[in-house]
Amino acid sequence: MPEKQKQIEKPVVKNDAGFFTEELNKKLPILFVSLVFFLLACYTFISTGITFSYIFDFSSALTNPTQLISLQSIIFAVVFSIALSLSAFFGFGLKMPQAAIPIVLFGLIGLVSFVVLPGYAPLFLVFGLAFGASAIFASKKEKFDFDSFSTSTRRALTVFVILAVLFSIVKIELNKDAYFDQFLTGAASLSPQLAKQVLPLCVQPFSKVNAEDVVPRSASDLQAQASYDQCRTVMIASAGSSAGNLEQTIPSFSQLSAADQTQLQDQTRAATLQSVRQLINGLVSQLESTAVQDELANFKPSKRDLDELRTQLSAVSYFQLVENYFSIFIGFIIFSLLSVFTSVAKFISYPINYIILKASELKIEAKE
Repeated sequence: MPEKQKQIEKPVVKNDAGFFTEELNKKLPILFVSLVFFLLACYTFISTGITFSYIFDFSSALTNPTQLISLQSIIFAVVFSIALSLSAFFGFGLKMPQAAIPIVLFGLIGLVSFVVLPGYAPLFLVFGLAFGASAIFASKKEKFDFDSFSTSTRRALTVFVILAVLFSIVKIELNKDAYFDQFLTGAASLSPQLAKQVLPLCVQPFSKVNAEDVVPRSASDLQAQASYDQCRTVMIASAGSSAGNLEQTIPSFSQLSAADQTQLQDQTRAATLQSVRQLINGLVSQLESTAVQDELANFKPSKRDLDELRTQLSAVSYFQLVENYFSIFIGFIIFSLLSVFTSVAKFISYPINYIILKASELKIEAKE
């Protein structure tokens, strides 16, 4: 049994007699299966609904943050990892030109997709180059074991991240103004979304306000006195020379009896409290109204709004830095997202690599 294990770890002899060697012919079914999973990876990615514009659409990211970890995204990650492992498995034991077949084949499919799906074509091309790179990395390994297998897939994922970031930077630079306006639109659309989330928090304290706590008794009493004396002054001034002894006839507030003062103060306080209650209820009703909710939900910034926002943000030094190096700024965001994805892909690819490795060992032992 140790002897058999040694034989398994030995490199597969690469026959130099022509391109289509016996080893390559044996691996052609693997190439076909990896091609199928490459196409499935492209299809499952489309089903996730994630596009390049998703990076700039902050409102969608806020309202639907689980889109990146949906069931479709998980299926895509699994299919992606399987395609990566199968491509690496194809490259083991082959010469470099033979191992380059996947990168040429997948790359051509990625280029053809520019005609059918131009929006996804750059990413599909990156998929193809990364999968093909895994086969090339595997062909350089002397032994077919788990460590070599996993190293090949990890390096291919690194190629995937680098190519995806570079393609994104080039894509943005070719149409920088349009993408920057899209970035500002996403930033502007984030404000109403945040306001929509904050509205219920604003309504709650207003709905609990007690009008009697807002209007102290002392303030309403002073208002009653001031209103009465002001009204008295206006009446006397309006009477003019015919007023006679009107000033002595109409007493001031301080000259009123205690009962009359209390009655006026009570009436003023009741009217004030009623006005405050109506104001609070009106404000709460407006905040809770569907009209406000719909207005926030359907808010779309105009070109004028974007120009005003750009002018205001231009005064901020950090914003000018982002504007000048916008493509690199977005590249860092894409790099962060892809780093998370490749970590998941690595985690998934390890058991896949192990299963493929053990299946190939069983096949070798069966032949012996």
